[in-house]
Amino acid sequence: MEVILVIIIFLFGGSILRAIFSAGAKTVSAVGRTAAGKGSFGENMGNQIKGMGQLEVKLNKSKLDPAIPSSPELFQIEAKGLIPNVTKKTNIGFVTSVFDSSGKELLPVMSILEEFQENGSVIFQHFCDAGSVNPNEGWASWVPIGAVIPSFLIPPNSGNRKLTIVIRLIDVDSGLTISEGNHKKGHRGLLWSKSIDRSFNFETKGYLEESKDKEEAMSLVIKLGIAVAMSDGSLDDSEGAVIQAWAKKNIQPFSDDKQKRLKKLYNSSMKEAYDSARNGNLSLSVITARLNEIADKATKYEAIEFCYEVMASDGVADSEEMQTIKNIADVLDLNFNEINKIKDRKLVGLATKVSDDASLEDLLGISPSWSTEQTKKHLRVEFQKWNGRLNSMSDGPEKESAQNMLNLVAEARKKYV
Repeated sequence: MEVILVIIIFLFGGSILRAIFSAGAKTVSAVGRTAAGKGSFGENMGNQIKGMGQLEVKLNKSKLDPAIPSSPELFQIEAKGLIPNVTKKTNIGFVTSVFDSSGKELLPVMSILEEFQENGSVIFQHFCDAGSVNPNEGWASWVPIGAVIPSFLIPPNSGNRKLTIVIRLIDVDSGLTISEGNHKKGHRGLLWSKSIDRSFNFETKGYLEESKDKEEAMSLVIKLGIAVAMSDGSLDDSEGAVIQAWAKKNIQPFSDDKQKRLKKLYNSSMKEAYDSARNGNLSLSVITARLNEIADKATKYEAIEFCYEVMASDGVADSEEMQTIKNIADVLDLNFNEINKIKDRKLVGLATKVSDDASLEDLLGISPSWSTEQTKKHLRVEFQKWNGRLNSMSDGPEKESAQNMLNLVAEARKKYV
């Protein structure tokens, strides 16, 4: 969400965000003070009187800052009338929640601004402290009690969505809590409520769509692991165990129902990828192209690390596997140095040796586009790195792996004299 906020600031400038909270902003001065919960209605509006009609609310649609053409759309919530269900002097407040009511059930809407979130949650909530009122008091003219800025919301899904805006009048001292937009039924702290429906078109993905993309991305990562394992034409038991363990680890955090669904999805991905690879029909270009469409950088790096785990599972760095991983990393457009760091962590953990047919360039992270001088410089760095690790390790497989890497550096130096 921080990324989204950075994008918003870049597009609209800091003035937009300042306008939301600033008491002096031209078009949102009332929202900035009263609807942002700063000061009582009496202090801000000087508008308390007796003897008017029932409380009602409305939405005023406008621009957050009319002076800026690209300014986001603003739904300003206003109220007028007698405060209901107040039998004694009471500290009151207005709480606004937003739901997506496009489907059969109400789903909560998220906010990217902390000031418009429930405590300890990213679910949208706006609180307006309206101060103390006595029985038979209210407002004779429309006063602002809240604001909803659709551009700063994250609905469950993108597209044209029906939003249900719920406005609650509460006794602030009653202990009423609202979580995920809901409150305990029959709580004495709820004095009054009203809902208003509005539609808004969301161009960016909703949080449910992001979740679906993440699930699909992880199933594609599994297919990449199968592709690496099958580079030599077979899937070893050790490789299969690593792939299954990785899938299980990524299922573990979720509820039982979601675990079952993800297990089915990931098992299906494994079988489909295995059958395609065995028949020579597993297309890396199709998998990586889809990953580039739906996956973030973190997931892509996770994919490469997983591929190296598969490669290292049998204790041997195979040339076909190394080349497959390199091709995947190139298409995913990942940082060359970061990929080498991941590779080094896996190579040093190899239990046995590097295969005889693995290329020096792949193993040592030498780019074919480098000049001889660049390669020599890189080899000096590689020697210092592996020599330092060798001297700090106890006897065992990892120390043997580090010595193997030093031997490869020495061999490459001869090649690039």
